[in-house]
Amino acid sequence: MPERRRVIRSLLWLEAMWATFGLLNLGAMAIFGTWEMVPFHFIWVSLTLIYGFRIWAPRTAIVVVGVVVASTAGVLTWDIHRDSQPPAALTEVPLVAAMFAAMAWHAHRRLAAQREVERVSEANQRLLERERRFLQDASHELRTPIAVALGHAELVQRRVGRSWPTTPRWW
Repeated sequence: MPERRRVIRSLLWLEAMWATFGLLNLGAMAIFGTWEMVPFHFIWVSLTLIYGFRIWAPRTAIVVVGVVVASTAGVLTWDIHRDSQPPAALTEVPLVAAMFAAMAWHAHRRLAAQREVERVSEANQRLLERERRFLQDASHELRTPIAVALGHAELVQRRVGRSWPTTPRWW
């Protein structure tokens, strides 16, 4: 459990660093109107990288993407009104948001498939364990009647006086 807490703390630290990085890039977008698409893409690429480290719950991802869309679109709209960017620059926002959504959808599908594989693997492991126990029990249960039958065969051999082999040929 302490290891899990350490990992969660490190991921939260990473997300806090990303938020700081995103805010700095948002400020750079506002300051450098003609170059604002560079920090704009830094925000979206870094968001995608952070999401790759830890897949958020859908609700959390929607909130974060909504905040990023609103803030980047707001700064772009402000620059369009200042005439430092053409209106076409605003089309970048839904495009990168759609690419992020496609990546998030793929990540969730992959995660669901991985969980299904783990579930099937655990079920198969339980079945194999049941089979192993059954074979152990069956072999144990069969040893007793076979040993009794061999004992009877040896007694019969002694009484009859013939020299039968001590173990049957089929054994």
